[in-house]
Amino acid sequence: MAVTIIDDQTKQPLTLLPITYLHHNVGKVFDDLAKIGGYAVMRDSEVIGKILPVAGKTKMLTKEERVAKVRALAGGFHLGKGLSPQQMNKEYDKIYDKMLPR
Repeated sequence: MAVTIIDDQTKQPLTLLPITYLHHNVGKVFDDLAKIGGYAVMRDSEVIGKILPVAGKTKMLTKEERVAKVRALAGGFHLGKGLSPQQMNKEYDKIYDKMLPR
């Protein structure tokens, strides 16, 4: 059974998490982070830190979505011929800005 506390700053519930459990199960802890809402990391019965989900981040990308983004960034730009390096950089920056998560 998970024990929760209320964070003094955010007033949100945090699940208490022993540091040894974090050390041995870091992948599972971060996989469950969005579902849990946040952790208060404890060592020797004292809270030493917090692990909170990224604000505004509602959905993690699937493996296929990440691969598609990498492929789009790695190639497939059709910019035309005759552009100077400065013009190409500006075009790349525009394309890259559209792909950044907001």
